[in-house]
Amino acid sequence: MKKNALLLTLLLLTIAGCAGSGASSYTSARLQASGLDTRERFAEPEARDTQGRQNGIEYRITGQENEVFAITFTYFPERETDPDAVIATDLTVTGGGNAHTPTVIERGTILHRYTGVTQTFQRTDSGTDISIRLDLQGREGVEIRVTDRTQDRLPLGTIVQSILAWPEYVKAMNDKLAFDPKINLWAPCDKRDITGSDLAALSKRTEAPDLRGVFLRGMNQFDPEEPGAVSGKRRDPGPREADGFQHDNVGTHRHVLETTTRAPPKPEHYTPSSTNIPVIRKAFLPYRSTKYPIDNNRPGGETRPNNVAVHYYIKINQ
Repeated sequence: MKKNALLLTLLLLTIAGCAGSGASSYTSARLQASGLDTRERFAEPEARDTQGRQNGIEYRITGQENEVFAITFTYFPERETDPDAVIATDLTVTGGGNAHTPTVIERGTILHRYTGVTQTFQRTDSGTDISIRLDLQGREGVEIRVTDRTQDRLPLGTIVQSILAWPEYVKAMNDKLAFDPKINLWAPCDKRDITGSDLAALSKRTEAPDLRGVFLRGMNQFDPEEPGAVSGKRRDPGPREADGFQHDNVGTHRHVLETTTRAPPKPEHYTPSSTNIPVIRKAFLPYRSTKYPIDNNRPGGETRPNNVAVHYYIKINQ
C-alpha cells in the first residue's frame, strides 16, 4: 500500500508539473500571438530582416545594420527569355560602410536562378547611409540604401504631435538636425520646402503644411465611399482641401439686453393762492438716462478654448 501511495504521489506531481509547463507554454504562446509591443509597432528594429526586389534580383538584409550585416542576392527570372544565370560586373559600396571580408561577390560572380549569394558589409560611419550597387552584365542592376536609423512604420503624410522641439525630436528619432528633404524622415510643419522627398513625389506638394499656432480640424469626407455623410452640426461650411488654411470667423448670433426705465412725469399745473396766477411745478421726480459703452475690441485679444501647445511634425520619407 505504501508503495502504491508513493507511486500515486509521484504520478500526481508529474501531472502537475506538466500542467504547469503547459500553462507556461500557453502563456508564452499568447504573448507571442498578441503581436508587437507599442515600441515595436512604432519602430522597426535594425536587426529585423529587410527585403525587396529590383530588376529580377531579390535582396534580403539580415543582422544589425548599424554594425556588420549581410545581404543575400537571389536571381529570379521574370520572363521566359531570361537566362538561367546572370553575371555580376561590379559591386560598389559608398557612404558610411564597405564590403566586409571575405569578398564573395566580385566581377565575374555568377548568380544562378533561385540560388542566393550572400555578401557581408560593415558600417564605418553611423551618421551616413550606405549605398550598395550591384551591376550586372547586359541588364539593369540593383541599388540599395542601408541606414542605421530606426525605421518607423508610420506612412507618408502622417502628422504627429510632440512636446519635443526639433533638435530634441531628431535626436529621439535618430534623424538629421541639418534638414535635407531628400534624407530626413521627418519635417517640422512650418511650411518648409520638401521638394525631393517621397511625400512630395506622392502628394505633388512641395511644402510641409504650416500648422504653427493653429488647431487641426477633420475634413468633411475622408473616403469617397464612406457609408454616411457628416452631420450638419459638425460639417465644415466651406470647401476645403487637406492642408488648407481657414481664417477665424464669428458665426451668426445675437445679444439681448433687458433694462427697466422710468419716464419723467408729466408737469403739474397749480395756482398759488397769493397771486391767483397758474404756474408749472418744476419739482419733477428724479430721472436719469444711462448709456452703456460698447467696446469693439475683444478684451483678451482672441477667442479660444483651453489648449496645450505642441510641436507638429510630418513624415516625408520612408
